[in-house]
Amino acid sequence: MEVSADDARRFLVARHLLAPPRSVQGGPEGVLEVFRRLGSIQFDPLGVAGRNHDLVLHARVADYDPAWCEELLYERRELFEAYNKGLSLLPTSELPWYSVSWQFNKPRFEAGILAEHAEVATGILERIRTEGPLSTLDFERGPTVDWWWAPTNVTRAVFEAYSVSGVLGLSRRAGNRRIYDLMERLFPAELLAQTVPVAEQY
Repeated sequence: MEVSADDARRFLVARHLLAPPRSVQGGPEGVLEVFRRLGSIQFDPLGVAGRNHDLVLHARVADYDPAWCEELLYERRELFEAYNKGLSLLPTSELPWYSVSWQFNKPRFEAGILAEHAEVATGILERIRTEGPLSTLDFERGPTVDWWWAPTNVTRAVFEAYSVSGVLGLSRRAGNRRIYDLMERLFPAELLAQTVPVAEQY
C-alpha cells in the first residue's frame, strides 16, 4: 500500500485529535478521552506560555479548564505522574506497568540512604502515617548528602528515595512543591497488587 504525504499528514492530524481543533467535548471525561488516545502527555509544572500538558489538552478539548486535569490527578486519581522518558501524566490503569522502577530502586535505597539515615527515614514515614500528606518543608532539612543529581539535604533525598521506590506517592502539588502520602492511601490495593511480567513492563 502506498500512502501519499498529504494523506499521511491528514491521518496523523486526525489521529492526534487536532482536526478539527478542540473537537473533544469539554469536561474531565474529554480529558480522559485524550489520554486514552495519546497514552501519555509530558508533564511540566512550569508555566511559561502555559504548562505543557495544559497546552496539549487545550488544543484538543473544548473550553479546556486546567482544573479538570487537576481533578483527575489529585481527587479522582484516574491519572498519575511517572517517568515515561520524561516526566509524564498517564492513565492510572497503567500504573502496574510502571512499577518496574520501584522493584529495581527499592533494594538499592533500602541498603543506601534509608539505612544510612534510618532515624530520618523512619520519622518521615511515621509522621506521614499519622498526620497525612506532607512535604519536605514540614521537616528539618538535615545535613547535606551526595545525591544522584547533586548534593542535597537528607530530608529531600529520603523523600525522593521513598518516591522512586513506590513507598510514597504524590498526593498533590502546591505550585511546584510536591506533597506526598503513602502509596497505599493514594491508589486501590488491587491495583497496587497487580503484577505484570518485567518483560512486559519494559
